[in-house]
Amino acid sequence: MATILQVLPSMVSGGVERGVIDIAKFLAKQGHRSLVLSSGGPMTTQLEEAGIQHITLNVASKNPLVIWKNIEAISNIIRDLEVNIVHARSRAPAWSCYYACRRAKVKFVTTVHGVYNTNFFKNFYNSIMTKGDEVIAVSNWVKDYLTGNYDICEDKITVIHRGTDIDYFNPQNIDQNKLKAMKIAYGVPEGACVLLLPGRLTEWKGHKILLDALSKLKKESFYCLIVGDKNKRPDYVAELQKNIELLKLSVKIFDTEQDMAHLYALSDIVISPSTRPEAFGRVITEAQSMSKLVIASNIGGAAETIQNEVNGFHFSCGNAGDLSDKISYALNILGTTKHAEIITEARNCVLSNYSLQKMQEKTLEIYQRLL
Repeated sequence: MATILQVLPSMVSGGVERGVIDIAKFLAKQGHRSLVLSSGGPMTTQLEEAGIQHITLNVASKNPLVIWKNIEAISNIIRDLEVNIVHARSRAPAWSCYYACRRAKVKFVTTVHGVYNTNFFKNFYNSIMTKGDEVIAVSNWVKDYLTGNYDICEDKITVIHRGTDIDYFNPQNIDQNKLKAMKIAYGVPEGACVLLLPGRLTEWKGHKILLDALSKLKKESFYCLIVGDKNKRPDYVAELQKNIELLKLSVKIFDTEQDMAHLYALSDIVISPSTRPEAFGRVITEAQSMSKLVIASNIGGAAETIQNEVNGFHFSCGNAGDLSDKISYALNILGTTKHAEIITEARNCVLSNYSLQKMQEKTLEIYQRLL
């Protein structure tokens, strides 16, 4: 039995936090002692309910003095709880963990969940994520970024894609009564073709490009849902709403939805028009797992998870005309053999390559190599 300590800034919300919980639960089931260290947050209750110990320490701070003080605190945790491996998932806590591991002579693992802004100081600050005895990248695109920008041996990096819960995101497990209620709640017209863009309401997610693309559709009818946290950027939401009204589009903006499986289920086409490369892009694999047609920018992690016209569609990043053409094509193949072939391939691809179980097993292999 090994003792694994995962460290991240907080347990408030997000994909990194979800991944930490998934790994922690898996380790416990495999008979290992699983610990999580963060500055706290509501998601810690999920750890406690699973019998996993959470340790609270201010590891979210980027203050150099706090980072320095945390070296001693983490060293004590490693010693007192007999930790074998420390797994850091963010830069600020990684600095403390790195020096604590050197002091305690235990193995250090990092996961790079995204790419970082760069300048001389930032490059130095970011470089801590390459100092792990093993470094995990969440996509081949992130791996290429690391080898192209930092002094790191390619052999030290293992690509482990973010895992999708294929049981939760399974069209066979959809409750039809819930789905019917959700369609009413979202005002979906009877028989409408539903387009969905879920995620953060911020400029680089490509909402304006989508609206521009929809305005170019000539004869196709649709009902489009934009779903995300409306409270964080009310100014941006108001701007999008103004554009929708000016263009006279059948588009509605809704607040964050917790039941993502049913949200995907009520949609026909899921769109990810990000203008900046995403390290992985979980929306794509979640939608594919739900057997949905997916259209995404041809950049970042989306270039890996989608094979154009095989399990989804790419469009040229930032090109509203190309996106409009792809939406038109997707709308016109709904219900056809081509549609069935693509969504079948999409789910099969997730089952084979991007399942939660694969992520868990590959991460455990990393730990076992170091023990």
